[in-house]
Amino acid sequence: MGKGKKRKRMDIDRELLETIVELEKEWKQIRMIMNKSIESSQVVGMHLALAEAKYMFAFREARRRNLRAIR
Repeated sequence: MGKGKKRKRMDIDRELLETIVELEKEWKQIRMIMNKSIESSQVVGMHLALAEAKYMFAFREARRRNLRAIR
């Protein structure tokens, strides 16, 4: 029973790391769009804040789980 639980945890950890990479790309893309735009709208600002919050939440969860990723 211990091995099954460990395998599930490893799968979840791998999925979390993949999600972090995707969220980081999304956050940086929105930030780049906002920096390049002449007039940044409030909606884009809210999307940027939301993307950053999602990334930071996932990042903190990875730190709590003591995960390390080598890219």
